Amino acid sequence: MSNLAVTNPKRLARSVSSLSGVGERRADRLEQAGIATVEDLLHYYPRRYLDRSTINRIDSLQPDMHATIVGRIESCGIKKGRRSRFIAHVFDGSGYLECVWFSQPKMWQRVFQPDELIAFHGKISWYGGPQMVHPEYDKL
Repeated sequence: MSNLAVTNPKRLARSVSSLSGVGERRADRLEQAGIATVEDLLHYYPRRYLDRSTINRIDSLQPDMHATIVGRIESCGIKKGRRSRFIAHVFDGSGYLECVWFSQPKMWQRVFQPDELIAFHGKISWYGGPQMVHPEYDKL
């Protein structure tokens, strides 16, 4: 235990609402997650850890796996249909991955350009080939 906790153990029993940046609404959300005190917050660990340091090849992807892909956007654009969507076709040297965004397709058209090198992170689905729906990304 740290010296701070030993000298004043009541500090850990304080409500999370006593912390800077935690207002009434955030305190309510934390309490719904089972976090009521500072000690509860210190002992709250993430459900899972996303390892983005491991780069996967597109030809090794399986449905339902979480993966990080680094590749170039070969083509991208808005596809019209019952529901318009933005699609980016990504190539990493081993195969193609389709990244799809259903919300705000015009905005995504301004974000991505062909020939950009980008790391995509997300869950793999299969729709005629490997696909990520609403992946997170990092421009490289």
